Amino acid sequence: MPYPHRRLSALTAALLALCLLLSGVPSAAAQSSGPPGGPQSDVASYQIQVTLDPQSKQLQGSERITYRNPSADTLTELWFHLYLNAFRSPDTQWLRESGGAHRGFAAEEPGWIKVERLALADGGPTLLLPDGGDTAETNVRVPLPKALGPGQTLTLEATWTAQLPRVFARTGYAGDFFMVGQWYPKLAVYDRGHWDSEPWHANSEFFADFGNYDLAVTLPQSYVTGASGVRQGETANADGSKTVRYRAERVTDVAWTAWPQYQAVDRQMQAAGQTTQVELLLPASEAGDAERHLAAIRAALDAYGTWYGAYPWPKLTVVVPPEDAGGAGGMEYPTLVTTGSNGPTRGLPGIDNGIYGLETVTVHEIAHEWFPMQVQSNEAAEAWLDEGFADYLTTRLLGRLYGPDRSVLNLPLLRLGYVNQQRGVVGSAGVEQEPLAQPSWQFQSPYTYAATVYGKGSLALLSLQGLYGDERFTAALHHYADVWRWRHPTSADLRDALAQALGQNLDWFFNSFVFGRDVVDYQVGAITDGQATVERVGEARYPVDVRLDFADGSSRLERWDGQERSLALAGDGKAIAGVAVDPEERITLEINRLDNTRLEQPALAPALALADRWLAFVQMLLQLVGQVG
Repeated sequence: MPYPHRRLSALTAALLALCLLLSGVPSAAAQSSGPPGGPQSDVASYQIQVTLDPQSKQLQGSERITYRNPSADTLTELWFHLYLNAFRSPDTQWLRESGGAHRGFAAEEPGWIKVERLALADGGPTLLLPDGGDTAETNVRVPLPKALGPGQTLTLEATWTAQLPRVFARTGYAGDFFMVGQWYPKLAVYDRGHWDSEPWHANSEFFADFGNYDLAVTLPQSYVTGASGVRQGETANADGSKTVRYRAERVTDVAWTAWPQYQAVDRQMQAAGQTTQVELLLPASEAGDAERHLAAIRAALDAYGTWYGAYPWPKLTVVVPPEDAGGAGGMEYPTLVTTGSNGPTRGLPGIDNGIYGLETVTVHEIAHEWFPMQVQSNEAAEAWLDEGFADYLTTRLLGRLYGPDRSVLNLPLLRLGYVNQQRGVVGSAGVEQEPLAQPSWQFQSPYTYAATVYGKGSLALLSLQGLYGDERFTAALHHYADVWRWRHPTSADLRDALAQALGQNLDWFFNSFVFGRDVVDYQVGAITDGQATVERVGEARYPVDVRLDFADGSSRLERWDGQERSLALAGDGKAIAGVAVDPEERITLEINRLDNTRLEQPALAPALALADRWLAFVQMLLQLVGQVG
């Protein structure tokens, strides 16, 4: 989800108006887990039956959970997530932290979940829940009557009732539309010697073990449904309802949607050497853009599959929520994503096709099907490992499709590339010194969280790509995905996998930007008497290219390791006309580039660069009202 925002219509309307107007110290996460074991794709599996009451907006559910202890430790307790309790009342921790709003939407109706029964299966003892299961907590501890040894399995049974909120923070209802996410009692992850027992915070997303899901949804026959996994069949019931069944394998979650007015488009897509069934669910107002949605879906499946391994599931469901349910848009689940539209610019000649909001949210959410839906990092503890990765993939793909200088906007009087947008976001928010590997709940605000994990996170990966080259760095990230697919890597595990693939020690990079607070910043000093000086202003010692341009039209390129504070360059008898540090702009982490070039005559470039930063700042403000996730 790029940024705490969701509402594409607000973004595009504001952009249209603008267009017309313009005609430190390593954290605990630095500890690598060592050589990984085998894939952990069968840890927590669920069989869920749920009935939707469209009038009360409630769910009546039951589930059977099979859990295998994946660790070498003996477990004496379990932890469960009850995410919907975040919306139970205005004084919950989540709503206090968020100020009652999320990506431009306000919490209007409560949501909650109550567990009526949790027991060991097949007549086993009932397990004790805080407050008898009617708790306000989003995480609860459940003691076990008998310890669970390494590799041992237990089976649980649960019944529960959930109240969906008015669509908010990825889940809920809007009239007869339902987007049902974070909706059932869900086991937390036990990893690296401890349970993920942190309450759900407003900045945080989700972290879960892999398993298989069987889902049966009972609801009125008039509803069109979509869900994670593959549809297994549908049964008409005597009371006028129907039961729709889905199965998803090797996934960390399931979500589903229902709405009588969905229009469904099914397409078999050839991408990255394999066939994927794509189901696109969208409102009638968006039907005219169906092919545009499908083109973005196919581009994402093909590019990401080619770079990091083909999409591993047989089906992908893409949901475009109706306009009055924008809070459900721009979110990722295994094998299902929600996206958005271009809103009020739809169909405007010369404008709509040059604003890539629809494509941006689509390719970003599908990027999550690799990171973290296959490579499942802890999204709350190290959010950049999923959001930074998704925005990096988005930047690469949009640049390939439309050109890197116009991959956000390509209008007659206005162009903006995704990289410049992200650099402007990071600089305007002042987060150059924010470590990437820090828990999401420790950021000072949603703005610093978003600018850091999305903006700085993607720029960090783009900078490594610039250092090692597209082909070599793509292969290194593919190696990381292969090593950690169906497991739970940390930033340190990423560092080690990349170092192995590249044959380079990357401690300098990770200690500076991921675990530390260093800033990369270079500038050109004086040009005098056939000599030039280049200076390192920031603390980060980053290898950089320096180009000397001579008065006779020739040039010379040198690589500087950046270890010293300054570098003196001689023209070797030629008059120096100009100097450029990082002339190809490969170090995207360098935010202040206004002093990276110096010419004998004043140039227009610095003024244009300043305009780029201002536009990116405006873009950041617009995004914060609600786009994607």
